[in-house]
Amino acid sequence: MKREEIKAAVLRIEGTNCEEESHLAFKRLGAQAEKVHLKQLIKQDVDKEEERNLQDYDILMVPGGFSAGDYVRAGAFLGQG
Repeated sequence: MKREEIKAAVLRIEGTNCEEESHLAFKRLGAQAEKVHLKQLIKQDVDKEEERNLQDYDILMVPGGFSAGDYVRAGAFLGQG
């Protein structure tokens, strides 16, 4: 697979950081990079044309940060399905 054929999804949710830098790094390497919100992947509260399918990507980049801010039990809501 050539670099320009690689599709990378850079996940973004409330509280993540470094998604901009990660997106740019993939693009500089020649990959097709897209910032994808979690709601686009789970098809919740987004228009049909904004929905994304995880299987369409070769890479899922999960940046650092704290979901919902830096609070006690940060990310507890994300772990609930």
